[in-house]
Amino acid sequence: MHAILFVTWIALMAAWIVIMVNQTSGVYLCQSFQVQFEDDFVSSLGAFSGIYDLDASTSVPFHSNRVRYIDRMSGKAAFAYCLDLGAWTFSFAEDGHFPDPCEDWVAHSDHSETFDILETRDHDW
Repeated sequence: MHAILFVTWIALMAAWIVIMVNQTSGVYLCQSFQVQFEDDFVSSLGAFSGIYDLDASTSVPFHSNRVRYIDRMSGKAAFAYCLDLGAWTFSFAEDGHFPDPCEDWVAHSDHSETFDILETRDHDW
């Protein structure tokens, strides 16, 4: 009886570790999404409509424990999470480098604590 409980406990711990490793490495995150900007807010944003991909170019893709998504076509725009604002921000690259998501942003989502940017799609920006 004790052997069965021990094996069950080991199996649960192994499954928990696999899920934890997959979650922290971004396996469960959206790999890309499409954005359609309207010209009502800032007329130039329409040029950045398109597909945004998970930024895997850095060795640690998480900034403030959040990921960054970069414009597939130009590579000059990004969505990233700002911990200070508690919101996702949209910003442009400066000299090929993206600013801190809490600085120099063009737009930001409503308050959100989610790792999944897709959950902000039905909220105001």
